[in-house]
Amino acid sequence: MFKRTLRTELPTFKQTEDNPEMRDSVAKKQVQVQEQKAKRQASGIEVGDLVLLKQEKKSNKLSPTFHLQPGEIIEKKGTQVMVRMASGGEYKRNISHVKQYLTSVPQDSKGKVDVLNWR
Repeated sequence: MFKRTLRTELPTFKQTEDNPEMRDSVAKKQVQVQEQKAKRQASGIEVGDLVLLKQEKKSNKLSPTFHLQPGEIIEKKGTQVMVRMASGGEYKRNISHVKQYLTSVPQDSKGKVDVLNWR
């Protein structure tokens, strides 16, 4: 650069031999780190459960986020669920667009309402 000598060394990348065992161990480590970061949890929703379906379009900000009538899950493939509503319609949605419908309030062994486990 303009006939000046550099005082610092520029970082360089040295090529190493391709080691498949090392590549596999690095890939496994990356998967573990990503799973830890994501903090994924099982949905707990299975076929036959009653769920509330999220409304596509809300009429105003005071209208409820979920339909008031529960539907039943009739099919589940990964994160995709098929919901049959009481009105007869069937909807295919992502599992993040449904919420489990509880028919009774959970109680602990003493008969008190268990607020911590109530969704």
